[in-house]
Amino acid sequence: NFIPMLVTRDDGALDKLVKEQGKEIAVRITVIAADGHVLADSQGDPRQMENHADRPEFILAMQGKPAEFSRLSSTLRRTMLYQAVFIRNEGRILGVLRLSQFVETIEQMFMPTRRKINFMLAVIMFLAMAVAFLYARYLTDPIKRLTLAAHQVAGGDFSPRVRINRRDELR
Repeated sequence: NFIPMLVTRDDGALDKLVKEQGKEIAVRITVIAADGHVLADSQGDPRQMENHADRPEFILAMQGKPAEFSRLSSTLRRTMLYQAVFIRNEGRILGVLRLSQFVETIEQMFMPTRRKINFMLAVIMFLAMAVAFLYARYLTDPIKRLTLAAHQVAGGDFSPRVRINRRDELR
């Protein structure tokens, strides 16, 4: 629970807790004061970090809106997905809790699902092409037989008989 540490401004204990929780859940956690000052970060030294008051997820979270952005981290120099919510105690906003994860890590988590989807799409495409091929043969085979018979009749051979088992215009 971050709130008691935020209220008492025990930044050292807060940073320690955030680092432990960040390792446990494998997500970067950042606690930001209402003025944008970084109080704790699970992957960096908050004293070395710049003010986050201008970050879009911080601004929206301070307004009480859900915040989710994907952008380049100025601290880690990698693209990250950020989600942020405000922290409130007794009606007063104390700051923002921000969770972030590398976009490539999220993409790796979805890779097995993507492979399954791609495989299923390939199977469906193959089946659709097979059905289309068989249907095209069903449509064109009687026409080919009629054409062959017409050539034989045009050549003077009146013996060909074409049997068509369908009940449509070709019959």
